Amino acid sequence: MPRRWFENLAAGILPIVVACVLTGHSRAQAQDLQSEQGAPAVFDGQALFTVCGKTGQYTAEERALVIGKRLVSLAESGRILPDAIRAIDRGTVSGIVAEDQLLLAITEEDVTLTGRTRQELATDYAHRIRRALADYREKWSLKRRLLGGLYALLTTVLLVLVISVLRHSRRKLCARIEHLGEPSVPLRKIQRQEVIVSTQYKSFLVTLAGIGYWALLLTLVGVFIAVVMSFFPRTVSYATSLSDWLLSPLKDFGGGIAAYLPNLFFVAVICFVTYFVLKLSTFIFTAIQDGKISIEGFYPDWAGPTSHLVRILVYLLVVIITYPYLPGSKSPVFQGISVFLGFLLSLGSSSVVANTVAGTILTYMRPFRQGDRVTIGETQGVIVEKSLLVTRVRTPKNVVVTIPNGSVMGSQIINFSTLAQEEGLILHTTVTIGYDAPWRKVHELLINAALTTEHILKEPAPFVLQTSLDDFYITYEINAYTDDTRIEIMEITYSTLHQNIQDAFNAAGVEIMSPHYTSLRDGNETTIPGHRGGSNETSQMIQLFPNKRVKP
Repeated sequence: MPRRWFENLAAGILPIVVACVLTGHSRAQAQDLQSEQGAPAVFDGQALFTVCGKTGQYTAEERALVIGKRLVSLAESGRILPDAIRAIDRGTVSGIVAEDQLLLAITEEDVTLTGRTRQELATDYAHRIRRALADYREKWSLKRRLLGGLYALLTTVLLVLVISVLRHSRRKLCARIEHLGEPSVPLRKIQRQEVIVSTQYKSFLVTLAGIGYWALLLTLVGVFIAVVMSFFPRTVSYATSLSDWLLSPLKDFGGGIAAYLPNLFFVAVICFVTYFVLKLSTFIFTAIQDGKISIEGFYPDWAGPTSHLVRILVYLLVVIITYPYLPGSKSPVFQGISVFLGFLLSLGSSSVVANTVAGTILTYMRPFRQGDRVTIGETQGVIVEKSLLVTRVRTPKNVVVTIPNGSVMGSQIINFSTLAQEEGLILHTTVTIGYDAPWRKVHELLINAALTTEHILKEPAPFVLQTSLDDFYITYEINAYTDDTRIEIMEITYSTLHQNIQDAFNAAGVEIMSPHYTSLRDGNETTIPGHRGGSNETSQMIQLFPNKRVKP
């Protein structure tokens, strides 16, 4: 199966390779033949010299073509030896001849281009032609062709041996992989999720070995083709183009790495210094947060957010410094992508920036800390998370409310926990009692009910305020201190306080007028348990219509 697959791949790729090589050769030849002044005279793929100006009706380009054809005809005939080519000088005209055949004439414009005399130029051109003609005939000799065939045969045998060794090595490697035990890699598991199982591990290694085998095999085949083509004169130029085509990516890659080494050293130094700066910053802020280092005016709860801000600023500074030294940073494509990403961020990050700035301001305003019981707008609960973007509050109903920091900045913040530990938090509730009850008795009952409530402090002592004298009752407010602001405890404390108030007033025979109502009490039922009077119908009407005057 692998051999058939390789044969199909080679059958599909080889025509493309040959076409690319031919195209590259023709382009390279066209570039070699270009000249800013004059036209090059080409023989056997080499530009021997440049001719300028016209001779008779021939332009410089036409002269170059005629000279090339004459040299090819002279080389293929084999009749004239290279030593028979010489330079001549006929007064106003110099030239190069092969026995009695004129190869080219030297014009005044040719002399002007080189800055030498006609005779010197003719002698130099004759020497070049003799050497090119000798090389051409030696290259196309029978001996050279036979040696090329022999070298190609030896190269083919060597390729077959190397391929056989590679196939044998691949089979042995795959057999060893199959007999491997359990993998001992660091990321084999993430918590309880197994990332790499034994079968996947072995299959991956076998696939990797196969990819390496075929990549090396294709490279060897490409090198083999280039080497064999270099043995024969007709394909030697194509071999050069194919070698350049195969090796140019490696040359460019190696050259890019070599050129980038100074910048890479600079970036490495910056990263090394940044690593130790961040380590030092983390050490200092951790010590401040733990209370081991104290700075006047700098609170320990600022240490964590300030450490994150310093880390972000250091990263931004490193990016700004190292950006010009990154590979491709000066390319128009890289710059265009950077501008486009910046444009997208500027459009979509306005709210993010606003919340981040608000979160930073809230950090240093210190309106609350994690665990505090607060009221933010209409939300009351305990702070469970405080970040640069949002603040999360857990309500008494165990619901987590996420509030953007921008909204927190624009809302009134009430903190119940700031002074609770030092001075105590005052819990308060109100009751309405009729004018017939002595106010001193009401104060005593409310204070006793508060003192019998769990989590209410004895000191400072509870106190009562009479907040209003209404039409039918007096409003009393009981105020009691507590140092436990946990949201679940406060709810229970309030509930227990209300229960104790009810029990104390019922035991004392004092009627609580909440919700308020008035009635003619000629035998009517009161709201105190155990004190019943009047008809059940009237009592039910009073409960249904508490704000109405009900007659018996």
